[in-house]
Parts: sequence; C-alpha cells; structure tokens
Amino acid sequence: MSDTGQESLERLMANVARGDRQAFRQLYQATSAKLYGVVLRLLARRALADECLQEVYVRAWHAAPAYAPEKGTVMTWLITIARNRALDLRRRERPSSSLDDVPEIADMKDETLDALALAEQSSDARRLKACIEQLDEEPKRCVLLAFWQGLTHEELARRLERPLGTIKSWVRRSLMRLKDCLAT
Repeated sequence: MSDTGQESLERLMANVARGDRQAFRQLYQATSAKLYGVVLRLLARRALADECLQEVYVRAWHAAPAYAPEKGTVMTWLITIARNRALDLRRRERPSSSLDDVPEIADMKDETLDALALAEQSSDARRLKACIEQLDEEPKRCVLLAFWQGLTHEELARRLERPLGTIKSWVRRSLMRLKDCLAT
C-alpha cells in the first residue's frame, strides 16, 4: 500500500475510533478482500472464513481506540486481529481431516488469490519477506508453517521430526531476529 493509502487508512481508523460508521464502512471496503484472503488461507473453509471475518471487524470496531500508528500500520494491525481470530477458530474446530478432504480448497476463486497477492505486495510485506529471507532454512520453515498454517510448537515438532525444545528455540530466536530486522 502506498504512503497515501496508509495515511488514508490511518485517517479512517482515527474516525472509526470516534465511532464514525461511514469511516468504518470505508475501512471495511478498503481492507476486507485482503483480510478474507488471510483468514481463508488459514481456515480453508468459506463458511468459517466468513464467520471469522465478521468477528474480526466487530473486534476492530471495538478496539479501534487502542490502535497505535507508531506500533504498525493499520493493515498490519487488522491482519494480526484476523490471524489471531482465525487461529482461535481453527483450534476450536480442529478438523480431523486433512486439507485434501475440504472441497472448498479446490473451489477457491481467483479473486481470493488476487487479494493475497495484493496483501503480499504491500511495503510491510516486502520488508517482512526480506527479513524472513535472512533466516536459516529450518527456522524459517517453522515460522512460516506456524504463521500460514497456524501450527503449534508440538505440531511443528511432529511434522519436522525435531525435538520440541529445538522448535521452540528456532521460533523464539527467529521472531527476535524478525523484530530486530523490521525495527531497522
């Protein structure tokens, strides 16, 4: 998103924090496609992603006064809310089937993928990608699996066939490195 776009989102968020419903509607229109792509990727089921997106915006409406621009962009803030809510729902649902058993995956429309591509093109995403590329391969894989698939430390240890302590160390160190990289 351009600086002008970010400034626009910040103005909208400031107005939302004051209870401006029109600003909230505009914020939703500007960000919902990207957020839907994030939650659908994590949840893999449209009905659950729809429910999640609604809850994300309810939370954003109520938490808008707490948004702090100095801590990150509006889009990053919203993606964090969306990701956390999607992971909560995913853990609650914890399907016993694999993603191959979910028919919605095969029917995903191109516009959802386009929304993800747009989200990945934002300046924050480019900076994050550059920082992620600096990580060692296995720790990087852990962080990516944890973020995109919502895997817990235990699930990562099983999938990667590594000790739980190793996984926890990789994730903790990687997140610290990412934080330092993004702060520069």
